[in-house]
Amino acid sequence: MNDVSATLSNDELNDNFYIELLKSLLPRPIHSQEQYDKVQRHVDILIDKGYLLEDERDYLVLLGLLIKDYEDRKGILTDV
Repeated sequence: MNDVSATLSNDELNDNFYIELLKSLLPRPIHSQEQYDKVQRHVDILIDKGYLLEDERDYLVLLGLLIKDYEDRKGILTDV
């Protein structure tokens, strides 16, 4: 453990991990097919991992909400 992580609480370490997830794809409303495809690729990567940490599950839910919002606005029907 390095000096920085030794002084951080577990919550702070978890926040740092979640922040790194957010940095991988900043969550924003989806306005184009290109953005939709990019978010979907991130969702696929997380799903393919199998086991997800709580932060990864939370991030997956957030990305799913962005996708659902776009699909609802565009009238896209998806397979469930």
